[in-house]
Amino acid sequence: MKPALSFILLCILFNFSCKKSAYVTISGNLDSAENVKVRIVNHDFTIFYDSTIIKNGKYKLVAKLPGDGFYQLNFNSPVVNRKSWSHSITFYAEDYQSYKVIATRPYYVLYDLYSVTSTSSTQNKLSEYNKSYRDKRDSLAHKKQHYLNLASAALDNSKMKLYSAYVDTVSMVEDEISMCFLPVLHNFIKNNPQTIVTPYLISQATDLFENYRLYKNVMDGLSATVKDSKYYDESSALLASVKNYSIGAKAPPIYGNDIYGKPLQIDYKKKKVILIDFWASYCGPCRDQIPDLKALYNKYRQKGFDIVSVSIDENSKLWKNAVEEEHIPWTNISESVQQEDSKNIKNFVIEQIPANYVVDGDGRFIARDISLDKLGAVLEKL
Repeated sequence: MKPALSFILLCILFNFSCKKSAYVTISGNLDSAENVKVRIVNHDFTIFYDSTIIKNGKYKLVAKLPGDGFYQLNFNSPVVNRKSWSHSITFYAEDYQSYKVIATRPYYVLYDLYSVTSTSSTQNKLSEYNKSYRDKRDSLAHKKQHYLNLASAALDNSKMKLYSAYVDTVSMVEDEISMCFLPVLHNFIKNNPQTIVTPYLISQATDLFENYRLYKNVMDGLSATVKDSKYYDESSALLASVKNYSIGAKAPPIYGNDIYGKPLQIDYKKKKVILIDFWASYCGPCRDQIPDLKALYNKYRQKGFDIVSVSIDENSKLWKNAVEEEHIPWTNISESVQQEDSKNIKNFVIEQIPANYVVDGDGRFIARDISLDKLGAVLEKL
C-alpha cells in the first residue's frame, strides 16, 4: 500500500474511532422575544458552550459540543421594566444532526408547550415522551376546568353541598396534574428498551425509592446497545445506591461539624422520630420551610421528635450566617467542602434540595422526601 494512501486511511479510521465532538444545528422562530439570549449549556448548568441572540423573531446555533448527550437549550430574556424570564429545554445532541424548536411565542417555552423536530432518532424518542406527558397533562387540565365549571354552576344555584363536592374533585385533579409525569414515565420506559432516553429518564425520576423494583426490572431488560452507554452506567449506579436506602434500611453516618466545630453525635435510640433535612443557605425553598419546621419541632420535641439539618454549603461562613439569621434551634451540620467531594451528598443520594429522610429510634428509614403536612400527620399518630 502506498504511504500516502495508508496515511489517509489511518486518518479516516482515527477520526471515526476517536472523534468525541458533536456538531449540531439548532434553529427556531420565537416572536415577541427580541434580544432574548439562547444558550447551549450542559445538563448541570455549569458549562456554557455557545449562544446567540434572537433577532427578528429568529435564532440559529451551529455549535460544537464535547460529544453526543443530553444538554439544555436555555432561553434568557433581558430585564425590561424590572422583569425577565428564563426557561430551558432538554435535548439530545447527536453529531451532525439538526433540530428545530417549534414554539412561536415565549409562553410556549415557559409552559412546556413547545415541540422539537430533529434528524436525531434519540431526540425524536425524547420528543415522543414529552408529547405523551403534555397530552396527559392537558387532558387533566380539561378535566379540572370541567369540574370548575360545575362548581361555579352549583354555587350560582346555591347548591353548597354539591359545590363543596366539586371543589374537592378539583383539588384531587390538581394532585393528579402535579404527579402525572410519573405514570407517563413508567409507561414509556417499560415500552422503550432500545433507546438511551430510558436510562436517562430513570436517572431523573423522583420515585426511585418508592418504585425501585420497577426501575430495576426495566434496567435489566434494556438492549445490549443501551447497556453500553454512560447513561445506563449512571442510572445503574444510582439504583445501586437507592437499594441501600429503601424503607427499613439503616441510615448511613452523617459527616461534618456544627457551627461551633463539633462533630455530630447522634443517638437514635433517645428519639422516636428524627428528620434528616438537607438544605443550603442559598436555597430559597429550604429557608422558606424553616418556620413550619420550627412549628413541628416546638410541638413534638418533648415527645421524641428531633431534627438534624445537613447543609451542602461549600462556604462555611454563608452557612453559619444563615443558621444565625434563621435562629435555627436544632442541630445543624456541614462538611463545608465542594459538593462533588461531599460524603453526605453521595451517601444519601441527594440530587436536589430541599430533601429529607425520616428515621426511627433504630436509625432505620421510614420515609423519604416527605412533605411537612404528611410529617405532621405521622408525628401526630406516633
